[in-house]
Amino acid sequence: MANYPFKINIQKGDGSQVSYYTSSFANSGMASISASTIVSLIENLPRGDSYIQSEEAVATSSGAKWSDSGEGNTFLTVSTNDAMTGSIIFTDQEVATNDGLDSYTFFGTKVCSTLGFAEGIPIRTENFKLSDSSSDPDNYISGDIIADSVAIKTGFKMSPQGRMRSNLIWDDVFGEGLLQWISGSNSKLTIGYNDVDDKYIISAASSATFNISGVDSLTSAVVNTDDIEASTRLDICAGGNTANDVVIGTQGLGNTDVTDSSKGALYIDNAGANKMAGHLIMRGNESSPFEDVDQLSQAGTITHDGHGNNHSDYQLNLINDNSDDAHRFAGISFYAGTVVDTDTIGASIAAVRDISADTDVDLADHNLVFCTNDAADDGNKEKLVIFHDGEVRAKSTVSCSLLRSSGDVVAFYTSDERLKDNVKTISEPIYKLQQLRGVEYEWNDKQDIYQKGTKDSGILAQDVEKVLPQLVQENSNGYLGVRHDRLVGLLIESVKDQQKQIDDLKREVKELKDG
Repeated sequence: MANYPFKINIQKGDGSQVSYYTSSFANSGMASISASTIVSLIENLPRGDSYIQSEEAVATSSGAKWSDSGEGNTFLTVSTNDAMTGSIIFTDQEVATNDGLDSYTFFGTKVCSTLGFAEGIPIRTENFKLSDSSSDPDNYISGDIIADSVAIKTGFKMSPQGRMRSNLIWDDVFGEGLLQWISGSNSKLTIGYNDVDDKYIISAASSATFNISGVDSLTSAVVNTDDIEASTRLDICAGGNTANDVVIGTQGLGNTDVTDSSKGALYIDNAGANKMAGHLIMRGNESSPFEDVDQLSQAGTITHDGHGNNHSDYQLNLINDNSDDAHRFAGISFYAGTVVDTDTIGASIAAVRDISADTDVDLADHNLVFCTNDAADDGNKEKLVIFHDGEVRAKSTVSCSLLRSSGDVVAFYTSDERLKDNVKTISEPIYKLQQLRGVEYEWNDKQDIYQKGTKDSGILAQDVEKVLPQLVQENSNGYLGVRHDRLVGLLIESVKDQQKQIDDLKREVKELKDG
């Protein structure tokens, strides 16, 4: 519960001064207070031990209060014209004591605002005073003043309860017109017209926090700020209801350049051709699992509900809502280089609506197409396609360190004679075949393809290297591999050579029998 302070300072005619103050005249728990209660609270204001002409608190140890004899009530009485809802009325008693009352001043913003008192403005008992004495420089006029022009040398002050009853108008023909909040010689906030730059400005010092709140609409050619917040929704647009481009960047003041990748920038185009400069990192905090319904990548490791993921589960969504026709696609393109042409694409990945889903709103069959460019402007062509049914097609060579298949592998090797030079029949095939051993073995832990201890059979690369070194190659892991399919030629020639030996022996046996 907040307490609200209140102070009345009295300046007497002989120059003596006295202050009446309490730190808890009222509090935030008071829903309503009658006029008579206000009068009683004022009459019980304690006298201060010192006099300070500001809202600053003062000690009150004397025990004297406003209504005591010789205290504030002697010079200025307080009353009301209605006990419940009346006005609070202060009346000058015009006493001779201390040459009477010169002025009185109220302090305490909350109390003054509630009761309608002018805070911090001395209230005079006389309507007019004008002195040319340097020892008595305080002059005042009570009531309305009408003048063609007013010039103020040092300062102008209005109480918090004061109200401006007309417009403040600056005419740029008279030059600069600014409202400024200053600390020392430093301007903290400036609002108005700068005739040097010919600009109307709202400018806050860099070290200050500038806050605009409760604004339904803010229209400006350029907004340069460190922070924009909204309590509900923040709309940033250009031209109000008119479709204009919006540029957001780190440079500001119209200097944002979406072609300069060294600085962050976003260009929102009213035709939809948006652009961004710089790097983009997207982070999410999605707790639901990836719904790999067929469990190809996460078999047995996680429970799936079988319904798949939603768009909102992904950190980035690319959606083309043009139509449900086949061949419509959503994708991303890549280009690395300094010359960017609108139709030059270095590579791309696209999800393409399959012909099976043509115009069918209930089907979502898509094929994932990977493209690369090996030419120029129009050289971006598809190289690998993953079809909606799981089939994978590649246009060229697929190289990998390990290829597994749970089904059949159907492949044709290029073997056309027209593609081969220096064709020779393998010499001494049986001898070379005899250098190879068919072995049984167990895999050890120096590899990660087979589980340690797995029994297997085959040949040894080191044996093949001795007779047909062209069939052996060192892999990236430093171990040797064999092109097993190329051993077919050796086996064929070995069988043929062996068959020749058999035929020769059969002929010799026949000659012996016919002897």
